[in-house]
Amino acid sequence: MLLDCIRSSLRLVCEALTGRIVMSREVEETLADLLAERLPSEWAAVSYPSIEPLRVYLRGLRRRVAFFTDWATGGDDVGGGDVVSDDSGDKAPPQPPKRLWIAGFFFPQSLLTALRQNHARRRLTAVARIGFHFLPLSSKRQEDGKLVYGLHSPSGKEWQSEQELLKSRKGSAVVYGIRILCARWDEKNQTVCEARKGVPSEKLPPILLTPYEKEEDDDEGEGEMGEHYECPLYFTEERRGEILPSGHSSNLICHMRLACDRQSEFWLRRGVAAVMQRAGDQE
Repeated sequence: MLLDCIRSSLRLVCEALTGRIVMSREVEETLADLLAERLPSEWAAVSYPSIEPLRVYLRGLRRRVAFFTDWATGGDDVGGGDVVSDDSGDKAPPQPPKRLWIAGFFFPQSLLTALRQNHARRRLTAVARIGFHFLPLSSKRQEDGKLVYGLHSPSGKEWQSEQELLKSRKGSAVVYGIRILCARWDEKNQTVCEARKGVPSEKLPPILLTPYEKEEDDDEGEGEMGEHYECPLYFTEERRGEILPSGHSSNLICHMRLACDRQSEFWLRRGVAAVMQRAGDQE
């Protein structure tokens, strides 16, 4: 729908500029937005939330198209599985990528809902009883210089790679494309900690989303963590939105329970939040 809208409006702009059609008010507004490097309001009406300049927006849109095209065709660029054939010889749908670019989804809440539903079916329980553990991964450099992600055991002696974690934790997924504002993630201690001086935001490492069934007396799933912070995850850094007909927010995605080295009130006063898009980002 978004791509159709872009193609249609650009065709009308080209035809108006060449004199084939009369320059309507809508076409004139679209042209003015394009010249000012703003997202045309006609596009914004059917687009995912964005506060980026038009040039950066289009770069991100091309990346989104490439990500989902590669997923649908079973390509390797996003780490997706091969397209396999079933017993009838027909091609089965390609497997999801090993990593999911959550910032590339038009409606990221649908991804979380799908993971919850799959886990609820597996456990034969209600979807409302399924929550998530959010575990940012640690990185280490291999001998060949390649950067890999995983988690150390509590003792620090054993290392589980990203692939091993996904195999051992059924229904889990690794997502990336999230930044944290007013703080940073300490990979060594696996906690939220003070931001570096002069650095308002930093990338979070890929995050392992592990669904779990909440206990009757523990609706928030506090079992495995000590001090923690319920970090809100927003689509954009505006931190505001509208309630959609589905009941979801147009900007707030969810709250991520992250381990921290201070009481949660400290980070709340700091305004610590996670976002998938910042106005100054160029990627």
